[in-house]
Amino acid sequence: MKGMKKINRIRRSVTKEFRQPEKLAELRRKAGTRFGSDAMPIMLQNVCFYYEGPANKIIDSVNLEVNQGKLIAVVGGRRGGKATFMKLLGHVLFPTEGSYFVPSYLRILHVSEDPVLLDRSLWSNLAIGKAYWRSAENETARILRICKRIGLSQVLLTQLEESREQYIAGENDDNDVTWQVPLSNSDRVLIHLARAFIYNPEVLVMNRPTTRLPESSSQSVIGLIEEFVKNKGVELSQTDLWRRRPRTAFVSFVRLQGVRAADVVWKVEDKVVKVVEQADVSEDLIAEFADVVWKVEDKVVKVVEQADVSEDLIR
Repeated sequence: MKGMKKINRIRRSVTKEFRQPEKLAELRRKAGTRFGSDAMPIMLQNVCFYYEGPANKIIDSVNLEVNQGKLIAVVGGRRGGKATFMKLLGHVLFPTEGSYFVPSYLRILHVSEDPVLLDRSLWSNLAIGKAYWRSAENETARILRICKRIGLSQVLLTQLEESREQYIAGENDDNDVTWQVPLSNSDRVLIHLARAFIYNPEVLVMNRPTTRLPESSSQSVIGLIEEFVKNKGVELSQTDLWRRRPRTAFVSFVRLQGVRAADVVWKVEDKVVKVVEQADVSEDLIAEFADVVWKVEDKVVKVVEQADVSEDLIR
């Protein structure tokens, strides 16, 4: 709680400095944006993080800056500090040294690798932010479109469609959790991810979103992430695109397709985070997420070397 209060004070203070009329005008000129506030950068300055004292740093002296409205791929080997860095970006953890600045009026959402479901109805799991809806008809229709595109099972889609009017009228059983019993692992992950796109934060932090999904679902999720950044949200009208704030996504990808879609690539290695070229991210780096690789082939399971794992095999 103290960490959250401190970082929010810093965010408000720095945002206030940037919002001086002369600085906003300068930002507009440099970035060519309609609104100067949309050009405020997201910055990490001398960011360090440790649990057990400065001698055991997990993240050390990170200095990075990126403009809003970008898709940033975060890559790196396992146990290199990447998961911790993603939590710092998502405000799950806070720097023990240095500062991480995101303009104070931007919402940040961290989406964990492990799916989280609420002990509520299916609609209540998806309709985060209902209190701010202007039109329940439009918003529930948007939820259905996102769920279809992300690849939710037909059983769940049918359930959503059949209970939609009840939900709008406030007549559904909000405490009904029986729908969760037969869920597949993929559906749990897809609900978890769909909820993030529905909520539509200005800064989205996703840790390994496709790691538990088959290739077809992974492609859908990556496509939605690209749309989230490009169109400032998923399944939203183009007519008021200019009114919406930029959307920024930090995503820890485990597939090269995601890395290739990124505007910027940050690599976490040996406690340091640095900008790298897409071409420098290889299949070997993606395969490094595992300590041991087991290959299932012709009814046999055997240990193989990471170097023998290609993208075709993962598919």
